[in-house]
Amino acid sequence: MNDPNEERIIDTLEGYTPRPGQGFYRRMAEAPWNRKEPGRLSIVARRFAIGVAVALVLGLALGFSIPTVRASFIRFLNLGFSPSETVLNPPVLPTNLVDSQKVEEISQLAGWTVKTPTWLPQGYTFHDARYDSTNQMVLLTFLATRQLPGGDPSMTETKMVTLVEAMRNDIIPLMVAPSAAVEDITLNDEAAAYAIGAWENDASTGHATWNNAYPLQNVYWQIDAVFLNLNTDDTRVSMDDLVRMAENIR
Repeated sequence: MNDPNEERIIDTLEGYTPRPGQGFYRRMAEAPWNRKEPGRLSIVARRFAIGVAVALVLGLALGFSIPTVRASFIRFLNLGFSPSETVLNPPVLPTNLVDSQKVEEISQLAGWTVKTPTWLPQGYTFHDARYDSTNQMVLLTFLATRQLPGGDPSMTETKMVTLVEAMRNDIIPLMVAPSAAVEDITLNDEAAAYAIGAWENDASTGHATWNNAYPLQNVYWQIDAVFLNLNTDDTRVSMDDLVRMAENIR
């Protein structure tokens, strides 16, 4: 090993440090054992979640096309729906009605602070407040008297807006029938509902039947624990008027 050439070769080999190039690192990164494939479980879970979401959307769309199913869904929004188109509606005896001009007196009978509006449609004024002890319900009436066409001052008509309040919404008129065309609205950013129709009472049978064709506008909503219904058949009171009045009830 005294050959100078051999010594130089040995020195060169001992000082050599191999350094892989970028191509080597790229090939190693793409090697089968280094590939990061998405876990099969996560793919299945994602597909399952998408399938559930699609089924839920389709189910809701189908459900809301069926009146009874729609009613069941909307009950969770604190909107009262009757179990059928015809319900029991026993008469309220006159002795169970208390009429007063003082809302404070009615509040004491009802057990809650009766809600009242701070804005009324044009021509309307407060008429009276009543407490129905049979149904534990409060009714406030607002009247507007207008002269009829023809110029005869004695020819007038009186229209009414009624505000109903109770601590439950499974009584008339705080509920609607399953077939009612309910429109979702908001009052002061809170959920509410609007519907046209009315319960027609049959005193001979003690039952009431919902009539979608009756032109009574209704707004349904809730303030704290009190359920409210605001209604009128006055064609001069628009939906916007009724909503504005409802938004100004405190």
